[in-house]
Amino acid sequence: MPLRGFTLAEVLITLGIIGVVAALTIPTLMQKTDEKDIVAKVNKVYNTLSNAFSMAEANNGSINKWDLHFTWGNGDDAVEDANKLAEYLKPYLNISKDCGVNGTGCIYDGMYTFLDGRDRENFQNSARYKILLTDGSAITMRTTGDAEIPLNLIVDINGPKGPNQMGLDTFLFYANKNGKVVPDNRTISAVGCKKSATDIEYNGETCSAYILLNGNMNYLRE
Repeated sequence: MPLRGFTLAEVLITLGIIGVVAALTIPTLMQKTDEKDIVAKVNKVYNTLSNAFSMAEANNGSINKWDLHFTWGNGDDAVEDANKLAEYLKPYLNISKDCGVNGTGCIYDGMYTFLDGRDRENFQNSARYKILLTDGSAITMRTTGDAEIPLNLIVDINGPKGPNQMGLDTFLFYANKNGKVVPDNRTISAVGCKKSATDIEYNGETCSAYILLNGNMNYLRE
């Protein structure tokens, strides 16, 4: 019997179908892979910070004995607080670059944004102590002036690289008066972690809490 192969038209149609399916599915698969990587990094940095605070308190006493002014702002007291806070925590962190308060290269030196794209803050220009860890994540730290949540930590999980946006690569944590690291201003909560959040103070600010609670970034599709 004569052998019958595929015609050129049939081959082209098949390749076209494969191309369409790939175009529809590959971006989704890549996005899910990227999101899993971010979720893993957020959990890792949360554990890193929790361990650092636990060890710092074990060796230096509770936070309220750390000789800090607990001042919010950019004045001399705030800078002194940031420097002292870093000295307590640095021995328990794997640091690749120490930028101090004024040094550059640890974090992005431009404007960070909220999840919806609005300007948030230039952390480089604030009284924050900045360090870059060996895993590529950057931690900035300062005191808050709030007795309940005295320490504020902004983490950029990929250092100076983009997008430098709350809820995408930049996440907010606090340490409360008991030395416990929490991903919100009082406890673990995910309120406000979505682009549609109307309160300027919370748009993307609690996405660290969302990730720790849910193990995903579905807020990007809410």
